[in-house]
Amino acid sequence: MMHTPRIFVASFLLPILSCSQQAEDAGSTTPDSENPRIPEEWKAEGIARVIGYRFRIPGEDEKGGHPTGHFTLCRDSTVDLRSLEKIQVNSAELNSEQIRRLVDLVFSDADPLPHVACYSPHQLFVFYDSEGLAKRAVEICFLCNGVRTVPPLPEAQQRRHDLRALAQLCDELGIWADYEKIEDYVPHSTPALSP
Repeated sequence: MMHTPRIFVASFLLPILSCSQQAEDAGSTTPDSENPRIPEEWKAEGIARVIGYRFRIPGEDEKGGHPTGHFTLCRDSTVDLRSLEKIQVNSAELNSEQIRRLVDLVFSDADPLPHVACYSPHQLFVFYDSEGLAKRAVEICFLCNGVRTVPPLPEAQQRRHDLRALAQLCDELGIWADYEKIEDYVPHSTPALSP
């Protein structure tokens, strides 16, 4: 009879300890890349998870046609999560390898891509802390080679992103454009790859 309470306590505490370990592991999702271009605020601890979102710009139709102009969910160093809730199409949580890859691709040493007149992003990656607060974000417009981040990108990093690999990551996560095949995507003013 003395063993029954111990077994009960052990079976009760095991899931709690397991959740505690998962939370500890989740806190280590911050990129540990050796990439020297990644600013310190992007290497800081405290990120529990990263979610990638595909969203539709208000007024946009099913085929990707959208109102002319600029749209963003990243303003004044914040992410507009309330608007995101209304316009998101789908989402996916990134694993630690995908998070590292995402940050490395945003802070790549690629040659700068030219700016195209629009800014119509459809993908957003939000970095949440353990309390569910958005601490960082990466918003991408594959139509104009544009990337906005929270906190903002350093000037030297503007338009130096590996957009082709970022598009492939979005496709892998199931948040790529539903009106364009990933095989057909080429960043503007970039020579097409030969097969």
